[in-house]
Amino acid sequence: RMITIRLATADDFMALYRLGEAMRQEAITHFPKLDAKRASEFLDMAIEQPDTARVVVAEDDEGLIGMMTSMMGGYAFSYEKKAVSDLLFVLPEKRGAIAAKKLVQDFIQWAKDNDAPAAFIGVSTGTDNERTGKFFEKMGFHHMGLSYKMELNHV
Repeated sequence: RMITIRLATADDFMALYRLGEAMRQEAITHFPKLDAKRASEFLDMAIEQPDTARVVVAEDDEGLIGMMTSMMGGYAFSYEKKAVSDLLFVLPEKRGAIAAKKLVQDFIQWAKDNDAPAAFIGVSTGTDNERTGKFFEKMGFHHMGLSYKMELNHV
């Protein structure tokens, strides 16, 4: 099957939301409840400001099968740019093909096109950390640092 990578459009919103729910259901760690208003605002920002935010989808003949969101940001101590992907998801039944590779390649190219000297990607759902880490390394990323999370259950 042919897999296409393209920028998301407003017409993709419901399919993106369903992908987000699928990702949330699969997450091993706590993943916040999706908020349709916030998701719509981010998609609108990505459409209107493609150098700042990006939502890219992977599509086959059955519809959307994956997505990746990223932002161009900076550091608190420097004006140097950095590209950060905070979400990469491909439906479990569509993994192992080429969708994730194409999404990550698109992210890397976007970072280069926007003169970011570094691109950051990670796993925050706790799903298949080792396999995903090996995939990122194969794509040219290297492991750096550690991330920790504390649940703050406010009463």
